Amino acid sequence: MSISNETHQKRYTTLGLVNENFPVPFPFFDSSELFFYIDGSLQTLGTNYTVSGGGGSTGTIIYIGTPTAAVEAKIVGRGPATQKLEYQQNDPFPAEQHEEGLDRQALGLQSALRLSLTDPTAYDASQGDDDAAVARRIT
Repeated sequence: MSISNETHQKRYTTLGLVNENFPVPFPFFDSSELFFYIDGSLQTLGTNYTVSGGGGSTGTIIYIGTPTAAVEAKIVGRGPATQKLEYQQNDPFPAEQHEEGLDRQALGLQSALRLSLTDPTAYDASQGDDDAAVARRIT
């Protein structure tokens, strides 16, 4: 895979359908990397919505229940800031895992850049901001 675009946000107008689907048009690895808003209110994964797809590909957010019709639904992606790849001495080079690590890094860097361009003061590491606090400020 490669990261060929910088789109990390998608807006929809809700139709008011039961279990309405909202396609995630950008790659993500884990559902925790997505923040989902209905009418400006941050929704809770597992309570208000579920996620299918990911693993470095696109996917879908499925709203649990029926959202109010004609309000904004917004998906914001935030790549991880972790590195989980570990090389083993004398093993063959793990090209596929290495590329996934680079993809994850690119998504994380794009998220950080988007945050810094949106509001350079939005994240203060000394305050221990959590992902939800940061997500509220980058939208």
